[in-house]
Amino acid sequence: MPKKINVDKMAEEYAAYGKKKRKPLSYAAKLITVLAVTAALVSASVICLSLYLTGVFDEIGELPPDTDTDNGEQLYEGFIDYTFNANKMPSGSYAEFTFLADGSTYKVQAYLFDSYAPNTVSNFISYVNKKFYNGKAFGEVTLGYDENGVPDSGKIICGGYKRNENGELVYELAEGALPIKGEFLENGYEKNKLSNTAGVIGMIHGESNDNATTDFYILPYDDLSLNGKYAAFAKITDSTGLGVIRSLARKAYENNTVVTISEVKILNKK
Repeated sequence: MPKKINVDKMAEEYAAYGKKKRKPLSYAAKLITVLAVTAALVSASVICLSLYLTGVFDEIGELPPDTDTDNGEQLYEGFIDYTFNANKMPSGSYAEFTFLADGSTYKVQAYLFDSYAPNTVSNFISYVNKKFYNGKAFGEVTLGYDENGVPDSGKIICGGYKRNENGELVYELAEGALPIKGEFLENGYEKNKLSNTAGVIGMIHGESNDNATTDFYILPYDDLSLNGKYAAFAKITDSTGLGVIRSLARKAYENNTVVTISEVKILNKK
């Protein structure tokens, strides 16, 4: 007959055995443990502070919720205002624009957000590689002014515009140009959250959301009413370039200065 096991007695014996084996930590061991935990916390704090100072946490910031305009036009929420850090520019493709105005040249670089609008970026690059934009003119410039007469809104329209021998604007469509699907929220595309803040470049479309080809706009100033309605796909990388765009916009709008795109190049940075 099997021997009956006293479970309660076994549990008591095991607990007593554990107490004998479990010795309290010495003062030295406690001190080492405290120092190790403190060192880990200090190290983590130093890393976070270093990242903060180099701007890692400043790259993107979500804009506050948008509100309806006075005329009831819908403004979409949750768009991202991307701010570049000069010390660690993102890898990827950049467009380098060379503009010509009054016999002077001006260079501006813009980062291409293929993560937000991959097909739009690919379409733009294809026309750049064909040199389609070289020699094209600003087709339209609009500016708005605040109560002090300082520009605070507006767009520069670029694309297939050129000037004939009389200086008149004529439109030239790229050979074999095919319309692309609009990568923006109102067209059912939720991935593109790049906000239309100053320096942003976006594709222009007509009455159809899916008929954009070569034309694009550059914003000298914020225009959040475009969020979710047009495919923003690039942004000027620094304040110098934005200053150039604002200056060219005023030259073209106020002084009727002829501004043309001398050249556009694609630069790839690692």
